[in-house]
Amino acid sequence: IGVRLVGSEMCIRDRYSEAIENFQKSLNIVSEDKGIDHYLYALILNELAEIYDEIGDLKKSLELRLEALSIFRNSYSTNLHFGDILKGYASTLELSGKYYEALEVAVEAVEENETLLCDNHEKTAESLNRKASVLEKLGRTREALNIRVATLEIMKELFEEPNHKIALAINNLAALYGYGGAKNKKALDLQMQALVMYQNTLGE
Repeated sequence: IGVRLVGSEMCIRDRYSEAIENFQKSLNIVSEDKGIDHYLYALILNELAEIYDEIGDLKKSLELRLEALSIFRNSYSTNLHFGDILKGYASTLELSGKYYEALEVAVEAVEENETLLCDNHEKTAESLNRKASVLEKLGRTREALNIRVATLEIMKELFEEPNHKIALAINNLAALYGYGGAKNKKALDLQMQALVMYQNTLGE
């Protein structure tokens, strides 16, 4: 079993290494064709940061997030992807335990998505979800709960049930009801609802 686990870990590391290499190639192509100040370059930096988040290199991820954010703030503050860049930065700040900074950025992400897109856009819901996650870490569970409910309502407006994105929103809400390990009836009911919906969407 130990050998199999080590082998699995090596495969995962290999996949991450390959992904990083591919992203670096993409960065080189875009830098030569568009320049390092182009928004496409920033979007790739943002995607690359996700990989570093997953492997736990948060310092490198923050460097990439800040570089991407700088590009957008300087030249693309009205670009529709600006909220995504902010949300990604907030995510890495949260992972780094910098909750107050993360909340400030998450709030900005919500505001930008509401302005550049609309209140009930999927990306707005995603940024609201990030804000709720940070609030939860800060112990502001009532505020987080209200946001999770609002996020679920947006997803229900956008997608027809059953849908895996609605199921995810329900599951996120269930996790908040069960915050602190308290598996109350509301949390369990929501978890079951999400599970059934996931199962019903497997054929999609």
